[in-house]
Amino acid sequence: MQEKGGCSYRTNERGSLVLHDAALFEIHDIEDVVRRAKAVHACAYYTARDALKSAQVVVLPYSLLLHEKTRDALGIDLEGHVVVCDEAHNVIDAVADMHSCVITRAQLDQAHAELQMYITKVRLSSLRACVRARVRSRASINRGGLTRTGRGCSTENGWAATTRRR
Repeated sequence: MQEKGGCSYRTNERGSLVLHDAALFEIHDIEDVVRRAKAVHACAYYTARDALKSAQVVVLPYSLLLHEKTRDALGIDLEGHVVVCDEAHNVIDAVADMHSCVITRAQLDQAHAELQMYITKVRLSSLRACVRARVRSRASINRGGLTRTGRGCSTENGWAATTRRR
């Protein structure tokens, strides 16, 4: 149903109007809405979202009801409305599921390996910089001149050679 730039069925205003009215005045499950949408060549998704604004009763899963950004995206405003939760004992589990994830041992091992590689690269990069600094220092000593440095990788006792400009 998706084309570049949006749903090709969304532009069928007559089909969308027929589907919109059917979604509001007859009780459907999502499969019925999709079947009807195909029959009238309308977009089930956008028509259902548009019909939501006029609906008096909306049935949706806990995850859509409890997640504020999802409610905002769907245009669902709970203020001043009655919310009835079927099987409310499942609400706590639904909230916990929304804010948790399962991480496998394999994922932890992979993350650990990637961190180890990163640490190794950082250490190697730092070590290379120190080696370059020492090489430059030794080359400068041959030309003469010493200055005090605060760098941890400089020559012993914190002294590094510098070149003198003549």
